[in-house]
Amino acid sequence: GVGMTSITFAFIFMKGPSVTRWFFTWPLHAALAKLSYGAYLWHLFWVLSYYDSQLGPLDLTLYHLIFRSLALVCLSFFSALLSYLIVEAPLSRITTSVFKNLAKRKNRPASSNGQQQHTNNDSNEAKRQLIVNDGS
Repeated sequence: GVGMTSITFAFIFMKGPSVTRWFFTWPLHAALAKLSYGAYLWHLFWVLSYYDSQLGPLDLTLYHLIFRSLALVCLSFFSALLSYLIVEAPLSRITTSVFKNLAKRKNRPASSNGQQQHTNNDSNEAKRQLIVNDGS
């Protein structure tokens, strides 16, 4: 584990062009990383659904095993893509915007709050003067 990781990092951070660096920095890996855990979760669902739906013994020829495996993997990744697009991506955008708004509120300068309160106090004082002047 540690040795393979060290070799991988050595190839990635080497100077100059490298096939290994190109492979490990390939943009498709980012998309697969976003889908892989969802595919892992969906895979169990689809495998259990498939085998529970079988009424008789399974045909275990090499062709059927390869076909079933590829079909289950494709179905799992497609389900992961749909769940990412419908659930994960919108919730990620919502949480990002909420945290940005919280950060803006937290980082707002205190002087602008004081000026705003001072302006509000001035307008309240002006209203009081109008009420007092109108009443006499």
